[in-house]
Amino acid sequence: MARVPDLIAEFLRGKRFAVAGVSREPMQAANAVYRKLRDSGFEVFPVNPRASEVEGTACYPDLRSIPGTLDGVLVATHPSVSVELVRLQRTWRRPGVVPPLPWSGQCLK
Repeated sequence: MARVPDLIAEFLRGKRFAVAGVSREPMQAANAVYRKLRDSGFEVFPVNPRASEVEGTACYPDLRSIPGTLDGVLVATHPSVSVELVRLQRTWRRPGVVPPLPWSGQCLK
């Protein structure tokens, strides 16, 4: 098995994550990330302002609506939304999801 880079391993030490950009269409990449985290035992919250439910789970319209504290947010949204999400929360952003930024592919603290 491949070694997980240190920044990703540190990020995944958390237990509560939001996945921003999940879709009502289950074949979307954000949904695959959501399912992988959920199925791996993490507490995961889907975020999409246009969906009330995703994959049988209540969906949150924004990060502020999620009760309690999040350990991180995975972003798979349109670039116009991504920058604001990064400002709000410690975030892991998969390279290529939005245009390259100085922190592309790195965990922000």
